[in-house]
Amino acid sequence: MLKVMNILDLMEQIPKEALDCFLSSFECKQNRSIEYFLHHSAISSASQKFSITYLVINENQELAGFFTLANKSIYFNCAGRVFGKTLRRVKQFRMKQTSAQQDDETYLVPAYLIAQLAKNSGTLRGEKPTGSMLIDYSMQVLGNVQRQIGGGLIFLDCEDEAKLLAFYERHRFMEFGTRLSFSPSEQKIPQNALQTNYSSVLYHQMMRVF
Repeated sequence: MLKVMNILDLMEQIPKEALDCFLSSFECKQNRSIEYFLHHSAISSASQKFSITYLVINENQELAGFFTLANKSIYFNCAGRVFGKTLRRVKQFRMKQTSAQQDDETYLVPAYLIAQLAKNSGTLRGEKPTGSMLIDYSMQVLGNVQRQIGGGLIFLDCEDEAKLLAFYERHRFMEFGTRLSFSPSEQKIPQNALQTNYSSVLYHQMMRVF
């Protein structure tokens, strides 16, 4: 049986050294940056309330997966690819939240962000969550937040992989744009970028109304 725990609760219950050790048991062989975030940034991000990580723990007290949620405003171009209910919802939030309009068709819209979402790719004795289960857990948390403070838009960044895009589309996320991320950081690329080890990663920006 799986249970979901807010990392802030664990930070209050066990010493930091023990929590660090627990988090270090998580592996994500497909994307080491996700693994690095959990090992090195999840605690500090939660302490500063930048984002909150939720740990999925199985019946053997193993770290089976996690997801990270945050509040963030996004620029949404109403002339883009999103139509119907999603576009109407964006325009509602633009008017009701008095979002800053950038031009005739681009607005700054408040939304919930699923910043990280992954299951442990290491060998576990107990149960592992599926990707769909992690989405459902995320939606349960956000549903409770929505009931308390409102809101209705969720977004995430999806790497440029057909399998991942299809997965999020099955869970009612719709693409509304793309962005490039430059490794090893997203800082402004220097003029001599061609002589450095910078590499670009394409992300698809996905949105869901709830």
